[in-house]
Amino acid sequence: HRLANVDPNLAGAWRQLGQLDRAIETARRAELAYDHAPWQPDGLGRDAPGVIAMQKLVGQALLQRDGPGDAAAARRVLEPLVENHLLSGADATNGDAIPSLVQAMLAEDAAGHGPAIERLLAASLRLNASDPRLCARTKLLLAVAAAKAGRPRAALAQLDALQPVLDEHALSGITIEAATLRGQCLLLLDVPDAALLAFEAAAAAMARVVLEQELWRLQGSLSSFQRQFDGVLTGAFAAQRALVQQRGDPGAGLVELYLLAQRFHGFESWCWLLAAQGDDDLEGLDPERRADLVALRADVARLRADDAELMRRTPRHPRAAVRRAAEREQLRERLVAREALLAERERELGVGLPIADAPSRPEEVQRVLRPGELLVECIELPGEAWAFVLTADTLELLPLPHGEAWQLAVANLRSWAAGASNETEIAAVPVLAQLGSELLGADGWLTRRLRSSSVEELLWSPAGSFGLVPLAALPFDQEPLVTRVATCGVRSGTLLVRQRASAAEPAPLRLLAVGNPRYPAPAVERLARRALAAGSLHALPHTAGEVLEVARLFASDRERAQLERIAAPASFDGELRGNNYRLLLGSAARKEAFVPGALRDVSVLHFACHGYADPTVPPLSFLALSLPDDEVPGATDGLLRLAELSRLRGDFELTVLSACGSGAGTTRSYEGATSLAWAAQIAGARRVLATHWPIGDEHAKQLITAFYREWLADRATAALSLARVQRAAIGRAPVRDWAALALWGEPR
Repeated sequence: HRLANVDPNLAGAWRQLGQLDRAIETARRAELAYDHAPWQPDGLGRDAPGVIAMQKLVGQALLQRDGPGDAAAARRVLEPLVENHLLSGADATNGDAIPSLVQAMLAEDAAGHGPAIERLLAASLRLNASDPRLCARTKLLLAVAAAKAGRPRAALAQLDALQPVLDEHALSGITIEAATLRGQCLLLLDVPDAALLAFEAAAAAMARVVLEQELWRLQGSLSSFQRQFDGVLTGAFAAQRALVQQRGDPGAGLVELYLLAQRFHGFESWCWLLAAQGDDDLEGLDPERRADLVALRADVARLRADDAELMRRTPRHPRAAVRRAAEREQLRERLVAREALLAERERELGVGLPIADAPSRPEEVQRVLRPGELLVECIELPGEAWAFVLTADTLELLPLPHGEAWQLAVANLRSWAAGASNETEIAAVPVLAQLGSELLGADGWLTRRLRSSSVEELLWSPAGSFGLVPLAALPFDQEPLVTRVATCGVRSGTLLVRQRASAAEPAPLRLLAVGNPRYPAPAVERLARRALAAGSLHALPHTAGEVLEVARLFASDRERAQLERIAAPASFDGELRGNNYRLLLGSAARKEAFVPGALRDVSVLHFACHGYADPTVPPLSFLALSLPDDEVPGATDGLLRLAELSRLRGDFELTVLSACGSGAGTTRSYEGATSLAWAAQIAGARRVLATHWPIGDEHAKQLITAFYREWLADRATAALSLARVQRAAIGRAPVRDWAALALWGEPR
């Protein structure tokens, strides 16, 4: 019996992790096992509780998958289960199947199932009367049914009746859905200002819930919230447009909309990093401080769990309800105090992730923008795309290209970037011309602003498909855009405010660089057997010369002469040190050199190696340092993964990721790329030079060393330094190589 319970538990785990096909497959296997189990009483068969539970799990997983036909398939699974086993009240343990069936009916065809939905919801309220969560879910579905039936006022009345239950039991997930539905109903009733406030309340609750309940640990839960993010953003943009039309003021609701969008921009990336963080960021701390911080984190986690458990209780007596409220208030006070202490300790020690920053208002962003800077923050939604456009004294919301033509241009860009094209003239690359005509139309708003003599730097905050665009190389008045303006990627206006608030005087430069890591064939084969992309690693001999040339720019005259005497850089294996540089070449380019706390005196960090951006699971992205010759149990595999890179705490003036695709990664509608470049910024880099796609190591050496010369000549203009290098490369180097380079972070 216990062995048979492995599959049901595993099916539930797969569902929580978002592996829905595996969950369905495992649940069906468990269903068959229960159906033929020798311990079942004779004649029970398909009526066994285990069979019912697995059928319910299959239906709920289909709903969660939410693909074409999944709602209808879920209804077909859940309907006989509910009708035959639950409506009589005989099986209260699976009572949550009734709201799931109603959800499937509403998704499929609310009008066609109207009477059945009312009957099922009444049964759900009766059957689940003792469970506040299921009661609240049922009442929310009553409101959803009313809204889908074209009765938004009735839906709002249902939501008003539901609110006290949500407040009493802190049912945050249902609270978010209720706030989103309220916004949608208010839009239908032509009250856009109140709708925008409702969407903002939903957004604030989402951010708080994902962080406080640590939903990043369960990818399935996070995925369901991500779908809600899309719905809230779409509704908020619709509300702002309706408000503009109603008031005749193009700025109506724009500040509120900007704040809402800032709350989500980059949020998923925080969650990916948190998912992979654990307590590994405490490596390098002395044992006493480490133990203190681990205990403090455990204390905060326990208080959060106690708070959640307290809210799950359902006091039957009024005095018990009053006592629970008092207990929760005391517990929340302790939790807030411990969370504040934890945040303070992590800041002091330079660990953890700075995730609690409130979104910056437009005027805060405008105050940090310098003369000549134009900030464009992209948002991509289903069927539409927009940009918040800010200068030091203006804020506008303007349309971006979307639809089939834009998606085709982006798809063509991916194909071109993955190839081996060697064009040197921008006019020879039709895919860039296609992108340019879509984004920089002859009379488009971005073109008009860039033609203004006042724009010197374009700060580009991309999301979704816009994160793939090599701005510098797009044709603009028959020339690459980089000939007109310098460009720099920023994560969001909020992050720009934080970076510039913490800006310090430039420190003396000290370089740590790795190049030409060793990739022994047995180690590469071991990685390939583990289905890692590192299975295609090959030697990068030009990276040794790249690192040595960079080091010469930091060396004294005597040190420079010593470096120049290295006749065969690709054959050098070991460590080189100078007053202001340290080089790790060949087998010395090991992962063990990069542990948290070990880079306190480094201000320039340079990686010249293979890189890989995982398009599906960002924490699996890595920089490939020297691989070990022998497989030793417990030893490092030589791959510096995204989360490990993010934990290299330091104050880096510049981090250079001279690796393939180091600026690329998975993106969503409200996200910039969850990339190695982003992880380097989390680690403390003020600016990061990275690549959009693979680049040849010989051309990388020429371009990156030229960038260093420009930047070291005038450290106040990093974006302009890169622009000068790219301008000089036009017509000389392949477009695909110089267009791959992009600067992220602080441009000056």
